Amino acid sequence: SRRLKSQSGPKRHSPVSTGAEQVPTRCPLPRRLGRRQFRHSNNCRRAMAPSEEISDAAWQPCPLYMCFSAFKNDHVIDVMKCSLRPGTRKLVEKPGRSRAVMEASNNLTAEPYNMRYIHDLGRIYASEAQWEKAANVLLRGWKRTDEIQDRNVRFCYLMKLCEVSFRLAKPRQAFAVLNSIDAPQETDDLLAYQLLSVQVYCAVGDVPKALSTFKKCISGQDYASAVKLLALVAEDLRMARAFHAVRDAVSALKSDKFDDSMLATVEQYVEAKDEQEKERRQILSPKILIGAGVVMMVVFVLYLLYLLEQWSLDSWNRHKLAAK
Repeated sequence: SRRLKSQSGPKRHSPVSTGAEQVPTRCPLPRRLGRRQFRHSNNCRRAMAPSEEISDAAWQPCPLYMCFSAFKNDHVIDVMKCSLRPGTRKLVEKPGRSRAVMEASNNLTAEPYNMRYIHDLGRIYASEAQWEKAANVLLRGWKRTDEIQDRNVRFCYLMKLCEVSFRLAKPRQAFAVLNSIDAPQETDDLLAYQLLSVQVYCAVGDVPKALSTFKKCISGQDYASAVKLLALVAEDLRMARAFHAVRDAVSALKSDKFDDSMLATVEQYVEAKDEQEKERRQILSPKILIGAGVVMMVVFVLYLLYLLEQWSLDSWNRHKLAAK
């Protein structure tokens, strides 16, 4: 009975006649893909997706570097901690790439001139503190920012490129990018633009422009906000030797005697940094003198050896002529 049922029941892969040839109802099952091959196939499918779906979606702008609204309610010490920039090189680098970087990189590889993909990959690199890679990607679209329709996205893109260049100790490049940015109308964006401008102007040595830009920052601000704005750029102004001129402009806004401690905190930090640099110079000065003395002694010894060699050659030539 089992044999009759198996013969009478329908087969799973029974062929269907098409006249000339017979085609199976189901295609043969593909071989089982490994985990890496499955991920690679999915990434390739996403990379080869049509660009219309991504271009129609809303752009996610790059976060602003000096957004004052994020520090307005913090203490002055916390604001100064946030203003200090760590090194651009990570202490511990994670092996490989993140999923977001991989997807954005595959999309950009499929369409190398797509401005949306350039923006997304640069934004993701910057969010992961990979500054050099972010700069290399964002520079590809620097001169093509007019293709970005949204004004806010275009502004944040250029601000991020300027920030990344400034972090990588490339002040001239940051200055060139800054000159291509149109000043925004919104208050928060304008403050971020002005604060970054002060830092870039101090880095390139344009102190008068830095002072005038910072005075525009504190115009219309109360005393507490002006001190916090000063705390954000105190290190840059100190290195440019322009802190004391700005401090007088901030202290002119003082209206309450209880606010003296806020500005005094920033002044103590600047004075401590100046004293630390003086001590470092005093420690390095004997080493420099010792090094210079050693170099002079080596040069003097080499010169004596040269004179002895010349004297020996002359005496040998005279002896050879006398022998003839």
